[in-house]
Amino acid sequence: MRGEGIAAVPGEPKLVRVDERLVHGQVVVAWLKHLSCSSVCIVDDEVSGDQYIQEVFKMALGTGNRLVVCTAHEAPSYWTGWEDSLVLVRNVLLACEIFEGGAVFSRLNLGGMGKRIGRIKLLDNIYVLPEEMDSLRFLRDSGVHLFYQSVPAEAPVDLGPYLDGKTDGGGAAAEAGGELLNG
Repeated sequence: MRGEGIAAVPGEPKLVRVDERLVHGQVVVAWLKHLSCSSVCIVDDEVSGDQYIQEVFKMALGTGNRLVVCTAHEAPSYWTGWEDSLVLVRNVLLACEIFEGGAVFSRLNLGGMGKRIGRIKLLDNIYVLPEEMDSLRFLRDSGVHLFYQSVPAEAPVDLGPYLDGKTDGGGAAAEAGGELLNG
């Protein structure tokens, strides 16, 4: 279903996406074009303090795309100005933190979240820490629609059933039989 990432509620960004890579080819080529955003907003404490990486991201976005960078603490105060934006956060814990801080959104897209020690396989391309599973459940229980969609051309996958281990093929929480990666 195309348009899954388009904001359903007036006043929220067009798309809020968790992607540990932040700005990369899929974001620049696929999502920005699909959403017709005027800006990319990165919420990340580390990037906020690193002028060099901000310049690299600006170059990657190209001309005509505005980049806004702020900390998790600052994000809620900017939120109402980001209606025409793609918001990127590095991880689920950060998405939950800004949500609890007042940056309310109705949809959250999970993008690149790679395989790492200590992470649980949720889907083939999505691995989360146990505490991120808790945060995802909190967001879902708070009314946020959680979905995986790598690029707009792909069909979105509703993550709700995966959070409770109610799928027939793959991920879910460790207590529901998910694959926990060990060292």
